[in-house]
Amino acid sequence: MIIPLNTDAPVYHWPVVTVLVIVVNCVLHAVVPLEPLEENPLLLEFGHGLHPHEWVASAFLHFDVGHLIGNMIFLWVFGLVVEGKLGWWRFASVYLGIAVVHGFVEQLLMLGHSGLPIGSGGASGVVYGLMAMSFVWAPRNEVTCIIPIPFVWYFSRKFVFEVSIQWLCGFFVVMQILYWWTVSDFGMSSEFAHLLGAALGGGLAVFMLKKGWVDCENWDIFAVTSKTHGTLAAYEPYRYRDAPTADPTPEFADEPDEAESPARKSLRRLRRRIERGESAAALTEYESWQRTALGKRIPDEVLVDLVRLLVADRLDEDVEWIVEDYFEGPRKSAVVVLRLAEAVASSGRSHAVLDELLDRLERSRSKLPEAGVERLDELTGRRRSARSGGRTRQKGGNARTKPREETSSSERRQITVEADEEWPFD
Repeated sequence: MIIPLNTDAPVYHWPVVTVLVIVVNCVLHAVVPLEPLEENPLLLEFGHGLHPHEWVASAFLHFDVGHLIGNMIFLWVFGLVVEGKLGWWRFASVYLGIAVVHGFVEQLLMLGHSGLPIGSGGASGVVYGLMAMSFVWAPRNEVTCIIPIPFVWYFSRKFVFEVSIQWLCGFFVVMQILYWWTVSDFGMSSEFAHLLGAALGGGLAVFMLKKGWVDCENWDIFAVTSKTHGTLAAYEPYRYRDAPTADPTPEFADEPDEAESPARKSLRRLRRRIERGESAAALTEYESWQRTALGKRIPDEVLVDLVRLLVADRLDEDVEWIVEDYFEGPRKSAVVVLRLAEAVASSGRSHAVLDELLDRLERSRSKLPEAGVERLDELTGRRRSARSGGRTRQKGGNARTKPREETSSSERRQITVEADEEWPFD
């Protein structure tokens, strides 16, 4: 038995519906009595006509705890992939759509049936549909799995391992075909329900891909099999609007242009997510960058733009994490720290990370150019004013502190030229 736990597929949308469906399944299993099965309102009955409400309801029926847990584990992993690309409302439509068609086909094929089985239930048909969609959209992404069999642990010495989605899904589909042939003799069975779900999900995934309704970053199954995945030409429409036509960062100057490296791909997607204002997706791509960049420093403008986006979306904890990660890196630049402080201060809210940035700059004041020192003094003064209430009492009434004077482009260039050098903070 192989149990998937997680995936490295990029998640551009939070798995809201995936979590909600898992919760609903668990609650219904706890509150709806399973027996007598013939009277269970969630059962998809065979041989008693077509009942549309059962097509959806049966996807939330599980016959024991093991049945429930197994389906929910697989739903979590492959729901991450599919909802991560579609967003919550499109994923909900896909999930319920597969459930409806799956239930309809099953009940239609069993019209006039009598005897056993009396019906079916479970989310596994939809889960296999999501598995097939993941196979089409993200075949090269990997899934972290475990083998919960002590015998295998002893001989293989591998408890946790990673396998690509294409091989994992291929393994489960082939196993279902073999079981359907050898055990069920090609009759109505759970194996047939699983394969039906996979066929529905795979067909829908191909249709949506060809219609351009889903963005697979040129890493879909067709690009992989034709060996065109990851080429720069496929990403040309998504270039960052301010990036040069050549390599956008010298960090990759030694890499060939005809092949898209994982780090370069993550960087391009990160730029695009920042430009679109998609903070959650940008964080995911930043983590992908960390895994693939192998110690290279993220371009300064990307780092500052990412922090500015997170500050605007009030994701303060993530801002602290990004800044802390920067300071733990091998190289630090004066101008970058100054621009980070400006980005954090732009919200006008209180930030502990702003205090840290200003403190580090104060300790390294002597290494800043004159324009940089003036900028630091301005930010420090505004910070002190904010702490004291942001107002100064003057004779005849209240007046706000002096507004910030914008730094001219020539001064900003001077700061960059004079201060954009490596220098320690500790």
